[in-house]
Amino acid sequence: MDKYQIRKGNPDLKSVTFYANTLSASWQSKYVSVDLFGRYSYDSKPIMENTYYEDGYFIRTTENHKGFHRINLETAIQIRPYREYISIKFTPFLNRYISHGNTYTHTHTNAGLRGSLMAMYKNWVLMAEMNTSNHILWGETLTKEEKLHTIMAGYNTEKWSLSAGVLNPFTKKYEQEIENLSKSAPYRQLAYSKNLRLLFMLNVSFNLDFGKKRNSQGRRINNKDTDLSLPGNAGTCPLIDNIQFFDQVPCFPVLLNHKQNIAHIHSNGTLHLRFIKNIAAHSLPISIES
Repeated sequence: MDKYQIRKGNPDLKSVTFYANTLSASWQSKYVSVDLFGRYSYDSKPIMENTYYEDGYFIRTTENHKGFHRINLETAIQIRPYREYISIKFTPFLNRYISHGNTYTHTHTNAGLRGSLMAMYKNWVLMAEMNTSNHILWGETLTKEEKLHTIMAGYNTEKWSLSAGVLNPFTKKYEQEIENLSKSAPYRQLAYSKNLRLLFMLNVSFNLDFGKKRNSQGRRINNKDTDLSLPGNAGTCPLIDNIQFFDQVPCFPVLLNHKQNIAHIHSNGTLHLRFIKNIAAHSLPISIES
């Protein structure tokens, strides 16, 4: 790594046992719907990092530790004031992490909010999304992800769709942080910019309607089509990740949380070009501080 640190492997690692429990509930009326979600997960003997000092060097390695706990809670509130024309969604969330290492214990709590707005009229769609920073603790490393907001507008038809948008139009500040909590050799990495340029996005999708045409038409007539062309559940628009708006909405390409320029092709469906969420991965003008 450098003249003070050495990264070392561990041939004695053992398998990890993972447990998870999920509870969800929902309520819906004509104009409002509420979804509750809770999840607890536990790693027994997780493989996590460990840092110790030996022969003048800080040794960074991995080993089986005592355990790791996660608690994830969120409440999604969706309002449809004008039926299918406008949908507003707020999702407050709470993440709790407890990392029990062999020589350390770290805890962290992260509260935040995701929000979205979608407006539709005929074939036109206007969408906006925002999220506060999501934090992830694993072992002794705490990652604080970036804050983002996106605005997009588009036009959708049965055969093709076109959309354009801008990322973080109302701020010039960008920040992402990684912090190591080791007592022996802690460190902090900060990627930031106070003059972030606007990032514009243009998305085009089109229908690859070939093959199995007769079969798919028959399934639509009998209302037994379980292999829909667009990914995700009915009523979910994949443009803005994990946001349900209202039933049977036209959908545009996915932008967030997937590697750049990877095409996902589905039978009788739309070619989707996806855009990764991590701004630092796109060589934008940011500074890195350690």
